[in-house]
Amino acid sequence: MIDLLVMPVLMLSFFALQLERENIGNGLRDFVLRDAAIPPNQFNIGQQLLSADIMLLEAFSMSTI
Repeated sequence: MIDLLVMPVLMLSFFALQLERENIGNGLRDFVLRDAAIPPNQFNIGQQLLSADIMLLEAFSMSTI
């Protein structure tokens, strides 16, 4: 019964994370860094933090199964 409540939430959250990854890639191709005057090093740190958060969430979701 709890699976019916938890699985849709997890699926939706992973779908949202994948969309975020794709949006970042599209933004880089469209010269967002240049337009927003963000240095590449600052963007790389943000990407690393996002990846670390995603890995933590994925590890947590796998440990609850």
